[in-house]
Amino acid sequence: MKHSHRCTILSGRRFALSALILGVALMGCSQTTTPLERALRAYARGESSPASFAIDYKVGNGFVGFTELTVDGEGKGKVRSNVTAGRALFEESFTVGQARVTELAQAMIDQRLWTLEPQRAEGVPDEAQASIKITAGPDAFQTDFWLGEAKQTPAFLAIQDKILGLAREVSNGAILDRGQ
Repeated sequence: MKHSHRCTILSGRRFALSALILGVALMGCSQTTTPLERALRAYARGESSPASFAIDYKVGNGFVGFTELTVDGEGKGKVRSNVTAGRALFEESFTVGQARVTELAQAMIDQRLWTLEPQRAEGVPDEAQASIKITAGPDAFQTDFWLGEAKQTPAFLAIQDKILGLAREVSNGAILDRGQ
């Protein structure tokens, strides 16, 4: 009887030790989320104020052409681009549903935007940059890539494709930009 009791106590201790290890491991996992990840997930789940959330995207320069899109969490935004027929400047304010902005945030979550890091501090002469900035309340998070390295970063390209898709959509096709 003592033997089985001792085994039970030993099993109980092992269980307690396993539970403690699991708890520590889970705490470590929750601490590995970044402020950007938390901000994107909170917006996508509807846990943060849409009025305090915004996405700013810029790509290109005057030499290769540029596209800029800003949209807040409520779906109000502005788009500006000269990547159009004849390089004419297109500029317009727009409103889309909040669900459309949530799709962009979800794309950033799916592609783990917070893990993307540029590899170069400087670009080659005249190389343009692509930039995604997320504002969530008082916090702002920005990711910048030189176009040469952006083209080699599939996750960034997937996010950029969603953003440029919105730019083309709200311009009724006037903006031709599909990524530099």
